[in-house]
Amino acid sequence: MKVNPYYSKKPQDTHVFHDDRNCEVGKAIAIENKKFGTNGYPHCPQCTALAGK
Repeated sequence: MKVNPYYSKKPQDTHVFHDDRNCEVGKAIAIENKKFGTNGYPHCPQCTALAGK
């Protein structure tokens, strides 16, 4: 299910944005590290795969 795009602000995390509620990588981002938007990052591969289902 699509949600507003977000990404992790932690420098050591993968620089991708997420936009699917069911993305396991996105769900692992702690709330204090979650920033809304894309920050110019590419789309998360798992979110892309989920969108194709």
